[in-house]
Amino acid sequence: MNANAGGRSVLSRLPGSAFGARHRRAITRSSLCAGAILLVIAIAAPTFIVPSLKELPANIDYDVSTAPTRGILIDSAAFKAGRPSASHSSDPACVGQAMPTRCYIETDVPLRASEKVTTASSSKKTTKLRPVSTLYAGDLDTPERKNGSDAKDQTDADNEIGSIHDEVVLNRHTAFPSKKPQSSVAMDLSALGMGDDVKVSINDFVRDGYQFRFPFGSERRSYRFFDAATGTATPIDFVNAIQQRGKDVYSKGIDVYQFSQDLGPVNLYDAQRRLMDNAGNVSEEQRQELDRLRRNIPASSWGLSSGAPIQMDPYYVATRTINVEPATGMITNNSVTLWVFYAQNYNEAKTIKENQDKELASPSRTMLHFDAQWDDRTKEARLHDIQKVIKPLNIWSKAVPWITGVSGMILILAGLYLYFDARQAGRRPAGKSPKTPDSL
Repeated sequence: MNANAGGRSVLSRLPGSAFGARHRRAITRSSLCAGAILLVIAIAAPTFIVPSLKELPANIDYDVSTAPTRGILIDSAAFKAGRPSASHSSDPACVGQAMPTRCYIETDVPLRASEKVTTASSSKKTTKLRPVSTLYAGDLDTPERKNGSDAKDQTDADNEIGSIHDEVVLNRHTAFPSKKPQSSVAMDLSALGMGDDVKVSINDFVRDGYQFRFPFGSERRSYRFFDAATGTATPIDFVNAIQQRGKDVYSKGIDVYQFSQDLGPVNLYDAQRRLMDNAGNVSEEQRQELDRLRRNIPASSWGLSSGAPIQMDPYYVATRTINVEPATGMITNNSVTLWVFYAQNYNEAKTIKENQDKELASPSRTMLHFDAQWDDRTKEARLHDIQKVIKPLNIWSKAVPWITGVSGMILILAGLYLYFDARQAGRRPAGKSPKTPDSL
């Protein structure tokens, strides 16, 4: 019998050949389908999954604290009692009824600040934060604090000299405040009231500017930054891209953007009054509380020649530098110099600021001067928080698209090769194989 009878080779009629063809077609289809699926994942990961990772958590809860430092602070209790503060007790100029203001100002006061940020409520689109910032004075490195006993809370309470209770609704995707009147702030400024309890509260106002976090994908440009003390939002400018090193995480460094802002002098009374007027729902009692920030005492007490009482307003200066991890928008370090002093008007306040070295060397108008910077524990904790966010971001925005994209292309190319090779084999005359040198 002819081996090529019927126009087909014996090999082509074997069951194994049919099975091999079916197997080849199955592999081809599987390669093409798997490759297409992997390409879809490569496209979908950054398009759909990554945006879902770029949103504020629904349960924000963290605290920050500053490294202990020494600064300038008026002894409001001494002012109220009409006695000089401790360092001026033997100063011959600090006697009698009309002592100069400098007799109540201490220049070597231990100062520390803390901030607790928690979530009050969250929805799919927004989250409401309730941050509480507190300023402490005095030696807080007490045995109770070192031992971590329950007495720590009482020690903090005894040394608390001011606080800001904030409430803000943020868009979870942009980290920007709501455009609705949903913000409120309550400030205890008793330390600046020179003996009077000064508590200012404003509810239901519209807030502008970033504050606790920058946007995901922060850029090298200026952003509006909200200052709670003044209730104003002003530009904070990009100045540099640097590396910040951690201890347990990012010991080799992580890229951060550095932003800087020089704010003031800002009249605290006027700023808070404008915020009250914009809110439009402020009571007369709230306005009277704010009026306590203004001082009317003899000019000689302020170091001026005239003895008649004059009105002074508190002016606020803040110079801050903030490090931001750009992918997450999370703040990795915050250092700020806060300065509050009294002046008759803006021009005088501007002159005092321009000659700040003279005023700070022998303060007569300064109520508070504080160089604050996050302590090492806070910076390390924030880097840990960043790592929890940035790892899945990198996986889904970089690793997954690259791996699935390359793998998908390889499988598709393999499937196409098998497909076209099978078609070319199907076009050959029955019983013939590609020519080789031996067959010529």
